[in-house]
Amino acid sequence: MLGAEVGYFLKMVRRPFLNITTAEYCGLVDRIGLPVARTKAMAASTDPVALDFHMAKYILFINSGISAHDPEDPASPAAQYLKQCARAGDYCYDEARVEVKSFDFATGRLQGDGELAVRGDREWGANPRSLLKYAFLRVL
Repeated sequence: MLGAEVGYFLKMVRRPFLNITTAEYCGLVDRIGLPVARTKAMAASTDPVALDFHMAKYILFINSGISAHDPEDPASPAAQYLKQCARAGDYCYDEARVEVKSFDFATGRLQGDGELAVRGDREWGANPRSLLKYAFLRVL
């Protein structure tokens, strides 16, 4: 796991001023192929771990349902990586300590805490290998 090394790098070598993540499409199995969810989301934070936690919880895991993507499951690689990165880089892993402001451009208003999840329209594709991989990871 590289979480601690990334946290140390961010703290000592290049502490970011602003972190921005875009998720026009959210890969459900990998980063470049189908299946995907079209989430049309964007987020920014001064804390890279808080940003990754939020995006994993409210976009990636909500759409994939794959336990490895759950940042709140202590056994998941996502949670382990983020915890190590937060510890090594003095970042925030505790969602309760993060203030989230979420704006929905479709409705033109700020969202409440119960509206943070972004569910995208899914596009499955026809690659049997990717579909089997998704099914396998959902069951795992």
